[in-house]
Amino acid sequence: ADLARLRVDIDDVDERWLRSFLPRHSPTPILPEHNARITVAQRQLFDYFDNGSVSLNVVTPPSVWRAFGDADGAALSGSSDGGGSSMWELDVITPEEALVEENSAGVGADGGGSGSLSALLRRVHVKTPLLGSDVHVIPTNTFFSDLARNQVCSLRRLRTPTKALVLGLDDHLCTAMSGIGADCYYDDDFGVGVIAHQRWTLDGDSQYHRILRLKMTYVLRVLDEGYHVLLSDADIVILHDVREYIVQLNATADMYIQSDARPWHAEKKDWVCAGFFYLRANDRSRQFVKQVLAIMALYGAPDQDVFQLLLYGRGQNFKFGHDWRTQHLRGGGGGVGIREGAFSDELITAAAVRVARTSAFKDAAELGLSVRVLDEKRFPNGGRYFSPRRKQRGRTDELIVHANMKGFPKKVEAFKEDGLWFLDALDTDRCVA
Repeated sequence: ADLARLRVDIDDVDERWLRSFLPRHSPTPILPEHNARITVAQRQLFDYFDNGSVSLNVVTPPSVWRAFGDADGAALSGSSDGGGSSMWELDVITPEEALVEENSAGVGADGGGSGSLSALLRRVHVKTPLLGSDVHVIPTNTFFSDLARNQVCSLRRLRTPTKALVLGLDDHLCTAMSGIGADCYYDDDFGVGVIAHQRWTLDGDSQYHRILRLKMTYVLRVLDEGYHVLLSDADIVILHDVREYIVQLNATADMYIQSDARPWHAEKKDWVCAGFFYLRANDRSRQFVKQVLAIMALYGAPDQDVFQLLLYGRGQNFKFGHDWRTQHLRGGGGGVGIREGAFSDELITAAAVRVARTSAFKDAAELGLSVRVLDEKRFPNGGRYFSPRRKQRGRTDELIVHANMKGFPKKVEAFKEDGLWFLDALDTDRCVA
């Protein structure tokens, strides 16, 4: 269902870059997993969307491409349109972990008529004894809207159904979520402005990283409103009330975070996951998030690597210099270099800029931030939950299931195979009973 026919004129587009848009089963070689950046050639391809040659349907479903013009559907391996230009018809699938953003009017800062962020937070917050007032947020983009809707459905199936606020990481997400009646917010001041379809990348200037910074900017804004944050990525299913579990732990830590350990790798046994955490609203947590944003901007590092750095003194895939605490104050030094124009990004808050320009960074312990890593069996990552051994013993006492470590199509397939897909097969705007 994710495949569609796309006819484009590729006279001036480098064939090597077009290959990155082909499906995995194509005999044509695929580019390396980690694309460094959007190339000029790829941007040229995007121009076809702007001039109306082809269009992107980003709502239902987001991964389908539609072509205008000939409707005969004839497969072409290469032909001439009579004017001397080569025409190709490609089987196109948006890449795994793709991000979908587009230059358009958007739904606006009110999330499609739902009011300001403050008003939405007042409406969806939950007050729990020993915890106080918190908001469950699901930051995501249009490409993952089906997964986000599935998570919303999982929340409605709990013994005590609970709400979440979906945070739009592009300006179409709230439209995609409106059919299922989900509360959604998008701030159009943060529109990133260029169509981008990228896989995971370490390039700090990519649209992918700008979206990661928007995610953490939203977290800081919720904390600044005085609410604790329960954050879950879209590719998560909630099976039991997480708040009840945290209360049972006596709820004394500032942060509760999911483990992303890979037991088969000794150096990855302490990895954490920035895609699921509970963070209390206090000065320590706000300072932590400001530092996360500042370090992401300075070094072009993903949020999860920065979490790992501040908790354990090193990144995961991203390698920081030994003097990461002070290098930014000198403008040089050993290790990884500072990005040029690091703070020209409108997603970096003035508070984060101030932190980076005036003081050395502190790790979580130096900030006084108390952290507790959640039980790997109760909060399994994708590698643990979908392992053959777990499948043999069946589901037991998991509170959530996180389908990370899987590409997009496999996330959905894995949920469906395990009975964790709660969207109606014929109407994805409706939860199954």
